[in-house]
Amino acid sequence: MFKNIISFLIFSQIFISCSGITLISTGDPKDLYREDFMHQVEQVKVAYRQGDFGGASAKLKGIDEQTLLPAEKGMKRNLMGVLFFDQENYEQAIYNFELALANTSLDRPLTAQVNLNLGSSYFKLGFMQKAHYYLTNCEFQNLSPREARNYHKLKYQVAKDQGKNREAMVALVNILKDEKNLFDLRNNPYFHRLKKEFFKEEKGTQIRFVEEFSDEQYLAVGYLGVLVAERLYYGAAKVNGEELLEWIQDKYGSHPELVQLTQGFTDKIGLSTEMNPRSLGVVLPLSGKKAAFGKRVLLGIDTALKNISPDNPITLHIEDSKGNGAVGGMRVKQLVEKEKCAAIIGGLFSDEATKEYLEAKKRGVLFISLSQIYLPKEEKNHLLIEIPGSIESQIYQLFNQEMLEKFGQKAALFYPQGPRGDAYVNEFWRKAKLENIVVTGVQSFEDQNDYLANLRNLMGLEFKRERQEELELYSNLHKLEKHVSTRRIQTLKPQIDFDWIFIPSLPRDTLQIVPTFAYLDANKLNIIGGPSWRSNSIIKESRRLGKLHFIGDNMNPSVQEFNEKFRLLHKKAPKLIEMRSYDAVEIFSSLISEVSLTSRPELERVILEKEKLSGITGSWTLKEGIWLKQLASFELRRGKIVQMFEEELPQTKDNPEAQSI
Repeated sequence: MFKNIISFLIFSQIFISCSGITLISTGDPKDLYREDFMHQVEQVKVAYRQGDFGGASAKLKGIDEQTLLPAEKGMKRNLMGVLFFDQENYEQAIYNFELALANTSLDRPLTAQVNLNLGSSYFKLGFMQKAHYYLTNCEFQNLSPREARNYHKLKYQVAKDQGKNREAMVALVNILKDEKNLFDLRNNPYFHRLKKEFFKEEKGTQIRFVEEFSDEQYLAVGYLGVLVAERLYYGAAKVNGEELLEWIQDKYGSHPELVQLTQGFTDKIGLSTEMNPRSLGVVLPLSGKKAAFGKRVLLGIDTALKNISPDNPITLHIEDSKGNGAVGGMRVKQLVEKEKCAAIIGGLFSDEATKEYLEAKKRGVLFISLSQIYLPKEEKNHLLIEIPGSIESQIYQLFNQEMLEKFGQKAALFYPQGPRGDAYVNEFWRKAKLENIVVTGVQSFEDQNDYLANLRNLMGLEFKRERQEELELYSNLHKLEKHVSTRRIQTLKPQIDFDWIFIPSLPRDTLQIVPTFAYLDANKLNIIGGPSWRSNSIIKESRRLGKLHFIGDNMNPSVQEFNEKFRLLHKKAPKLIEMRSYDAVEIFSSLISEVSLTSRPELERVILEKEKLSGITGSWTLKEGIWLKQLASFELRRGKIVQMFEEELPQTKDNPEAQSI
């Protein structure tokens, strides 16, 4: 990937006009580069543009070095090195770059470029110590912005290889210095690397690093400072955390988002932190059309409470949301303020979950959601656990290395309109950018009247004008067909420019969408769905639908034990709602049982220090500041579900893999 670090120098030195050459500020340009020399450079430029590497090399060799000024000798040798590097002849490239370095002292930008070129060449050969030496001697301030960015990328890799963590962090900061908003910063893969390296350091080193860049006021460093302050506050240094937040507000006032972030945290810690660690709030629709579902949740909670020791019971405070998100939010506020609940279980339906979660988040309270929450990743935090597995969890599994190696690097997305679909498309784009995946098509659909037209759009079948020549060719061919056993659907062939397509549709939509691909002559596609594809309706039709794949829960073997216990208590079989509510209580119990807690900051510290949470429907790990459910990949073929990358998934009557909610 670093080949371009050298190749682009051709454009910055050879392929620009004489007036564009960067010179030192303390000399006359005529004293460094003469007009006849630059005319010869222009001829090299023309040959290179035409792809004539041999001609460009011959023209450079034809320049008599004995007649050249020192800087001209340096430029000629640097250009020779560039040509050798472009041909992957790194030894000859290094030879010419070293000759160049002996003659470039008068031109500081050229000296910086030659040092970068030497560092790049030694990097290509795997001589990391040499690469580090020349990169350390490179005054990157004398490079162009593009050259400097490539320098920092290379410096990061080399410093990391040499175990120089601080140098690696500085390089990453310089790569990120132009980021101006938190959304872009958080989605930049280099920030995730910086964050990982940064938190390997001791707390004192972290604070000194933030202070070191205070004059530059880089957003990335200021945001790291906020994260450190939060950890200090929730750790054993509350006062230090508050002081660091005040310092960041003062030093990074030019970034409104950072000021807002620090002020929001200050407001949150200003709220009452008092809580009853054994008090658990539950907000459910217990009246109205959704009441039956709320009552099923209570059965799952009751089953979980039977596991709690009577010597140290959990006190439930149950409130009715009436199936309304606004009412649910009010109930959350009341439970926190009046009952001092340590956590809230709620969000049985996504239209209620968002408002209830935001109310809990405002007060720094753990919210355990029984449904997905359709908010951008940036609006979620470690105080949210989505029991069904968040959209981020699904996309994380979708883009893991095993999946990409099996299905390929070109992806497409066919998603439902509305808040749910918007959440999918936002996270899909974000993760594709992080993983350098090519997204060749994104198309939404609204309802069953929309599938055909939008799939035609996705596969280029609606753009007949753009494909006119191809259309005419196929039309003529089809006229010659004598015997056709089936009705032709369209003349043009679909444009399949993706390796796989993700369709997070519900079962009723899936049963109509998947056959539409075959209707449009798009066969043998890699089609991947979400957890809802583990349904009886899709399994029954799988022979007709062909081979499908989906992302779903990796059930814990202990689900069998839960099924038996639930049947014994309630005289009927549990479904997913009961299982998820059971897990919600089990997770809360695991968080409060290990240590003696008296305040919300203490509980938050326990949550941050947890590596994993487990339940019968799966497990969750804290990644990138949010809880991700560890999902698995499955193949569905001819009525049979097989777990990919693992042994075959057992099919039993008690296994809830094909059950509805």
